Amino acid sequence: MNNKGIIVCAVLAGFFGGLMSNGIFAEAQSNYPKVVSAENFQLVDNNGKRVGSWANCGSGSPCLNFFDVNGNVRLQLGIYNAAGEAGLPFVILNSNGGDPKAILRLVGQNEAPVLVMKNNNMDKMVMGLDFANSSEPFLAKYDNAGSKSMVFGKY
Repeated sequence: MNNKGIIVCAVLAGFFGGLMSNGIFAEAQSNYPKVVSAENFQLVDNNGKRVGSWANCGSGSPCLNFFDVNGNVRLQLGIYNAAGEAGLPFVILNSNGGDPKAILRLVGQNEAPVLVMKNNNMDKMVMGLDFANSSEPFLAKYDNAGSKSMVFGKY
């Protein structure tokens, strides 16, 4: 067989091989589910240790959790499901011990943004926009006994 014959055979073989593989892979891809449903998805590292999850927060609303090397939730993103707060998002930053240290969330019918800073599970500072009209800022601080004093605004 001369060089032209080899080239023609190679081109034809490549063409038909491409057609066949296209049909085989297209059929295989169509067998994958379009929706995967579960109550909990876990992300694990190379050693099988959980580093993240997408799960139910316990109230029927979704949460995305990120874990530290000790298995504590350090960052949580979710959506409230409680009456009057349903559908409002939140972000929680937790300490090494798992206690919330900062919470960023939307509050009320006007979805006012609020940042809560905590220590030993007690509010220490709360700042955000007025719940009634979401236009006036406020800042409140709390002493060690839990007594609130306003720096400015209404809360």
